[in-house]
Parts: sequence; structure tokens; C-alpha cells
Amino acid sequence: MKKLLLVTLLSFSSLSLLSFAESSGTPDEDPVVKSLRDRFEKAKAPEESDLFNKIFKCKEISAMNEDFTQYDMMDLKFSKFDGFFVFDQKSNPMHGQYMVNNGTELIGAASTSNRGSKTPQYFSLRVDANGYLIGEYTGTQNSKCTLTPVVKALPSSQRVISYYICVQK
Repeated sequence: MKKLLLVTLLSFSSLSLLSFAESSGTPDEDPVVKSLRDRFEKAKAPEESDLFNKIFKCKEISAMNEDFTQYDMMDLKFSKFDGFFVFDQKSNPMHGQYMVNNGTELIGAASTSNRGSKTPQYFSLRVDANGYLIGEYTGTQNSKCTLTPVVKALPSSQRVISYYICVQK
């Protein structure tokens, strides 16, 4: 009887935790995502001295429900063109993408083909107190994306796909 009661209590508590995590998004599921989201929220827009003449090694961490994958990204290097920040490696798929400092973050846009239509995606970078670049990557194409971006300037249809952290090499 005691075992039955214990199993029943455990199943109710785990059900309530799961439903809370799914409705709230991945920071409740993954402490790494929670930490990166908190750090991104507190960080500031990078300045030229934070980016130029530096190469960054980056890791991307999924912010989708029930997805705990982490990816090593290609190194990032920046240049400047007419006031814009530009990803500067030809081997990087983001090569030539422009970003602008809006006073809160460095932000840029791209689009990907999704079932024949173009889907807007945004990438934002901030620098934390340790000089690490913390990024938020958003889009609209995946139903497992439930988090609203920290970046307030984005369209309401955007949801966080992943966070990333970049350290200077």
C-alpha cells in the first residue's frame, strides 16, 4: 500500500513538472539555456573593441522544447563596412551578413527557404561582463520553439531557436 501511494505521488509530481516545463519553455528544462538567457538579458551591445581583430569560438545550444542538442559553430570574425558589422570568413555560412548596433545589441536578419517560402530569422549578439559574446537566434519555422525572444525589437511571430556563446580564441 505504501508503494502504491509513493508511486501515485511521484507520478502526479512529475506530471505537474512536465506540464510546467512545456508551457514555460526550455529554460525550465535545461539550466544551460536558462543561464545563457539570463546572461544575454543582462549583457550589453558590443562595441568595436569587443569584436575587431579577434576570432571567436562559438557553441550553439538549442532552446526548443525537449531538444538538448549543442553544436560547435564555425569561428566568428568581424569586419566593418560603412558603419555595419560584417561576418568576415568566406568559409562561414554567415559570411557577408550585415549586423547593426541598435544600442541594445548587434542585430542582423537573414531568411531561409521553408517549404518554398522565405522564413525570416534574426540573430542578435551582446557581450557580457566577462567579454563573452552571448547570442539569441530566432525564427518562426519550428513548433517546438516557444520562448519569446529577449530582444524586444523583433516581430511578435519570432520565437527563440537557440542561444550561443562565443569565447575569444
